[in-house]
Amino acid sequence: MPDPRRYAAFISYSHSDEVFAARLHKAIEGWRTPRRLTGTEGRDGEVPARLFPVFRDREELPTSADLGGVIRAALEGSRYLIVLCSPRAAQSKWVGQEILQFKQMHGEGRIIAALIEGDPAEAFPEAMRYRLGPDGALSGEEAEPIAADFRRGKDGWRLGLMKILAGVLGVNLDDLVRRETRRRRMRALAAAGLAALALAGAGLGLSALQEREERQAAVALADRGLSDLRSRAPFSGAARFLTAVEALGDAAGEDRERLASALRARLVSYSEAVAELEDGVVTSWRDGAYLARDGGLVPVAGADVYAHLGERLLLSRRGEGVAAWRPGAEAPDWRAPFEEGESICALWREEDTGRVYFEAEYIGMTIGASYGFHGWIDVNTGEADHLGYTVLHESACMDEEAAPSVEGRFTRIDRTVGAFDWPRMRREPLMWDYADFMARPPYAAAAERRGAWDGFGIVDGAETPMRALFSWGPPLVAQCGDRRLTFGLESAGNAGGQWLLCEGSEPATCEAIGYAGIVHDYLAAPDCGHVAAVGAGLSERRGLTIVGADRKERKIRWTSAPRATALGVWSAGGGRFAATNGGGRIFVLEVGAAGADQIAVHEAGEPVGALAFLADHGLAFVTESGSLRGIDAVTGDALWPPIAVGPRIGLALTDRDSFEDPASGKLLADPEGRMLALVVQMEAAEAYKAAPDTQPTTMDGRLAEPEPGRHTGLALFFDARLGAPVGRVMPLGWVTGPDPANDHWDEAHLSPGPDGALVLSFEPYASFVLKPEPQVTSDPIRLTGFAAGGPLRRLPPRAPSP
Repeated sequence: MPDPRRYAAFISYSHSDEVFAARLHKAIEGWRTPRRLTGTEGRDGEVPARLFPVFRDREELPTSADLGGVIRAALEGSRYLIVLCSPRAAQSKWVGQEILQFKQMHGEGRIIAALIEGDPAEAFPEAMRYRLGPDGALSGEEAEPIAADFRRGKDGWRLGLMKILAGVLGVNLDDLVRRETRRRRMRALAAAGLAALALAGAGLGLSALQEREERQAAVALADRGLSDLRSRAPFSGAARFLTAVEALGDAAGEDRERLASALRARLVSYSEAVAELEDGVVTSWRDGAYLARDGGLVPVAGADVYAHLGERLLLSRRGEGVAAWRPGAEAPDWRAPFEEGESICALWREEDTGRVYFEAEYIGMTIGASYGFHGWIDVNTGEADHLGYTVLHESACMDEEAAPSVEGRFTRIDRTVGAFDWPRMRREPLMWDYADFMARPPYAAAAERRGAWDGFGIVDGAETPMRALFSWGPPLVAQCGDRRLTFGLESAGNAGGQWLLCEGSEPATCEAIGYAGIVHDYLAAPDCGHVAAVGAGLSERRGLTIVGADRKERKIRWTSAPRATALGVWSAGGGRFAATNGGGRIFVLEVGAAGADQIAVHEAGEPVGALAFLADHGLAFVTESGSLRGIDAVTGDALWPPIAVGPRIGLALTDRDSFEDPASGKLLADPEGRMLALVVQMEAAEAYKAAPDTQPTTMDGRLAEPEPGRHTGLALFFDARLGAPVGRVMPLGWVTGPDPANDHWDEAHLSPGPDGALVLSFEPYASFVLKPEPQVTSDPIRLTGFAAGGPLRRLPPRAPSP
């Protein structure tokens, strides 16, 4: 009977070992079992032809003890657990929890260790070194895990991989090794005639093979980083991506280098970040704790509570007792003789004697098993003088004063180890500067439109003998070099009317295009070569009219005509036009002097709320579920996997009574299709849930609660070549105002300004210019937040846990 579990294996590892994990992952999934073994009976049943898929998806994990539903489900659905063992993995609480949970689900016999660095004693996580007890917790009985030793001078890559494969396939190692030996012999025989050449190039060939494998692993790591960025996991995604680009070097390519440069430019350097910390403070980062001292961070043991005792730090972590460390030391000066699970909750210095008084607690599974206790600690030896035990809720751990039963004047000295607030120190809010230049091509400014309106005979609302042209408001004026087009609508009631296209501002040049139905929007091509009107009805035109600059209507040759169109957009060169049907279908047309031909229809599968052309070749759009997608405009092939912008933003873009309602946002692309900007206005309460970093604070530092009905604006930015978010969300509420407006995004535009820098404008409210990327002087590996191994990767290793 086939195994119902979904994954052949789950690879558990520290993020610092990701390059090796990516290489192993690819090797296992690419393995093909020898034919003579496929289908035979192995230790776990029928031997499969392939080991696919293997789970390596380390999503951004929560800070709580819960591993998350995705990880838990993957562990439950995996036949084997492969643990990459290194000193970093041994310190990772996530690796430890994955091992423990897998054991609880599947027992002890399906865990395979891949020793990649360090001695087993320092590289094997605790959960691997000990067996489970009857209660499902780790016992004191040592385990003997199956191990493949990848270290230099041991098994090496090839034999280590064979051991992993044999374990997961459930076959004897000899069967695979003999098969590999026969394969190599066959290759050697086939190449016998080239023996001399092979000998001459053997060293180079082996080196080239290794370089190719390392390059493939780095490319896979870069792709994984992009995947994390798309799924809104910026820290893990950028860490992986920057590590991969560094490993690839010149082979990274222009697009990857450009995105890496953008990510680095948004970071705060190591020195700037550390300068934010008060000297002497202990903060946590990725399961480690670091002491801020003399403009740097010094590694110390992980802890929940700390206190300064002269040159020592007293550190306590729940469940692991208490110890005194000198920063950077390999071992503690002393450990307090507490029982397992007991932890310090308060430390006091007695003013007259200098003695240190402690209060501690043990929280068990039941109220009866929990207790508090207190006493004195000798700061030189760690010897504790216990003064007795109490019921936990009666202990002084709950109070802000020392226990009344102890006499003396006390000053509390313990401090909680908090997390270094990396996001607050990143540069993304400073991506843009104010700009005087309004990026509005091809449309003229509002004042020019009013002038064009007056030029047609309507002054102060009074009609001239000419009819009330553009009776639904000022026309649009497209200005492209010397060409100037004026176009707008004349209503004849609900049944329709005519819209007019004029050369310049002379009424005599106008051509009227009659229609029956409703016009939703007019759109001029960037080169002013054509103007399109999208809407419903429009007689036989099926919801779309296209007129050339010669004021002659273009015949549209449909293959599957929509009843209505909306969200129209021109390509950068003006030769293609795309529109939705007001739902999830996107129509693409090739437009020229001879007419317009429908060349593609794409199904989004759900309503589309925003649409943009990427240069002339691609389309980007946002769906109702909050997914930003990029496709080839003709074939529909994905340009990159979907990017999660969130369902709240997706609903804000699509939740309208009809497509006659004004849009609440817009997707913008620069003419080269390199950057995307998504601007949206939504209720403030929803916006702060969609982008918590944009929620303002009050004067006393608390988060400001949004007023009911108040609106705010957001802008999100993306690399359109690689399909990845760039920077954080930029709040626009202080620009757009608190009330919903119909015209914020009508003429929003993203295009180069006079000096070539990108300008984001939404007239008449604001204009921003993208800053030049700052030169980052710090080593990128030492940048905060995004560095693969944390900010201290190149400093001495941190001390073991207390």
